[in-house]
Amino acid sequence: MEFFASIPRIWAAVFLFVLIVSQGASAGPGESTKPLEERMEYARQTENAARAVGDSSHLAEAFYLWGKAYSMAGDYITSQRYYLRSLRIQEVRRDSSVIARLYVRLSENELGQQHFDQAMRYARKGLEVANRTGLMQRMQIANMAVGKLYEVLWESDPKENEALFDSAYHYYRTAEVLMKAESSLPGIADTYRFLGGLFFKKGDARAFHYLEKALKFFENETMYSDVVSIRVYLGLAHLRAGRPQAAFNMLSSAKEIYYRTEIEELPALLILEEGFIEYFRKMNMPDSVITHMEYLSGQKEAQFTSDRTKVLEWLNSEYEIQEKEKELEINRKQLALQERNLDLQKMLILLLAAVAVSGVAAGSIFFRLNLRNRQVSERNAQLVSEQSHRVKNHLQMVASLLDLQAYEVKDPAAREAIADSRLRVDSVALLQKLLFSAGTGAEVSLQDYIPRLTSSVLSVYNLAGICMKTELEDIRLSTDKALSLGLILTEVLTNACKYAFAGHPSPELTIRCSVNRTHVQLIVTDNGPGLGAEGEKASFGMQLIRIQAEQLYAVYGFKNDPVTGGAVFEVGFAI
Repeated sequence: MEFFASIPRIWAAVFLFVLIVSQGASAGPGESTKPLEERMEYARQTENAARAVGDSSHLAEAFYLWGKAYSMAGDYITSQRYYLRSLRIQEVRRDSSVIARLYVRLSENELGQQHFDQAMRYARKGLEVANRTGLMQRMQIANMAVGKLYEVLWESDPKENEALFDSAYHYYRTAEVLMKAESSLPGIADTYRFLGGLFFKKGDARAFHYLEKALKFFENETMYSDVVSIRVYLGLAHLRAGRPQAAFNMLSSAKEIYYRTEIEELPALLILEEGFIEYFRKMNMPDSVITHMEYLSGQKEAQFTSDRTKVLEWLNSEYEIQEKEKELEINRKQLALQERNLDLQKMLILLLAAVAVSGVAAGSIFFRLNLRNRQVSERNAQLVSEQSHRVKNHLQMVASLLDLQAYEVKDPAAREAIADSRLRVDSVALLQKLLFSAGTGAEVSLQDYIPRLTSSVLSVYNLAGICMKTELEDIRLSTDKALSLGLILTEVLTNACKYAFAGHPSPELTIRCSVNRTHVQLIVTDNGPGLGAEGEKASFGMQLIRIQAEQLYAVYGFKNDPVTGGAVFEVGFAI
């Protein structure tokens, strides 16, 4: 009995095949049985023809055909992509009838991937658009798509989802009413088949009423594939109703029709074999179950192998065609380029001839202009050099005046203030010297400027021999930014020399300057006693640091190093 319990129930698979057949029938005669490779070839031909004439309507139809072909192959993701491309074109064209059809197809794909929320969203959009068209057939297909979704959701838990059964029945009945109003016998038969399947799953005797009516229509139309599937369905319904002999007779008649009419369609054969498997399982005949299951498995595997081989062959062929088309396109482009090059060469020869004629006259003019420009450039260079020397001399004069003033002043505080001013002048003079010696005139290298400026300050306080560490990245700043940074660094170093290193047995100074994308960060650390309780005093030096930081739009601050206890100054700004 465990063996039989492991066999899946047949009704879900049967109804899935019935759904496929009914949707194929609604799409057009014979379309449901068209081989996969023929579908893809037809889609390719349609697309090529549409692109050749630039017809967006036919291109949208080609994308739709591609979507159906990939959906048949089980590649729902690629299929969905083609459906959406077709939908975008149709939305521009405002063809509501085709848009409704596309929404239904999108819903079927999402249902195949068990994306129920998305499938319901597409199905309801399809129904909304179909109702606006007023076309009965489109409204019927959209109602049946919504009903199918409710049916699948109801099947997941029939006891808990009883209301969903009523919803599925409502939409199927709506489709039936529409087809009766249209007097469409094929549409009525389709709705009877869906209603019969719904009642079959519920174990409702009304399944016989609808399935037998659908069977009568398909038998009259000699649509034998549909006749086989519905007879299997009726056989299983008899089996569930406790009439095994009637079930066997119905299954046997389905088998006889299948082989007599030479249908040779895998979906119908799968339905037939799974019907017999369910019958023999119910009748407790394991040998017959195994025989039919082995045959069914072999048919599925053979069909899968055949489809895969055909699709691979088609894809290889398509790839070769595309490669040849690309090669032809490249050849065409090369020929066009060669012709263009020949034309350009002719034009170039003519231009060269014209240039040769006017070359002698123009040469003398260019020579005179070049000579004059060179004289102007040399004069400008002399002026720049002279100006730089004057600036240097003026700064030296200011420094000398400050030295004389310091010599005359007796007050220690005033003398210290003059010495600080002398250091600030020196920082400006050093910047001007670097600019002149580098020859750039616009940028300063911090790797060169910071060490020289630091040595200048330390030498004033006789601290040139202290332990100093520098970690400076290759950063170049404009003149105005370098000047502001130099004045800030001068004040920080002056404070360190006065308050951190005075009387210190082994003073140490660390300067780090780095760049992170577009921001520069300067960190100065000493090993002195750190900032006292007063913190940053409101001195002139601190005011100067604040003013220069504002010039740089910088963020700065002092703090104590938690390890050494010394003072740490940090400043950061954008380059």
